[in-house]
Amino acid sequence: MMPGPFELIIIVGLIIYPLTIYYFAKRMDARFQLNNPDSKRFIWGYFTGITSISTPILFLIIDLLLMSDLGDELVVDVGLMTLSISLKVVVIFAGYWAIKKDKIALVMLTIISINPIIWVVNFFYLRRRWDELN
Repeated sequence: MMPGPFELIIIVGLIIYPLTIYYFAKRMDARFQLNNPDSKRFIWGYFTGITSISTPILFLIIDLLLMSDLGDELVVDVGLMTLSISLKVVVIFAGYWAIKKDKIALVMLTIISINPIIWVVNFFYLRRRWDELN
């Protein structure tokens, strides 16, 4: 029996999407390690940066698809939509700078995550790499 649309979304969203991001993070780290063999691995930092770029873009696409699907029935709060788009753009730029190993961007993404588990993980991760970051 084939999985339904909800099951496919769960499979893609919870398994394939993070694994794809992890694959690209590993590749970026391997490329960095070739030129800088003495530096510490930065896979989690790359993972955080790529996720912070790709996820807001996906949500922007979903927003646009939902708005186009509703057609004339759509009632958009312009202020709320502007705030939503602005926050997504900020996260995208912070993700870019996180990939460039910027300290402030990584701290900002940690706080924006609003996830205490990520706060703890990033606290220890960034503390060990603080001197290598820009």
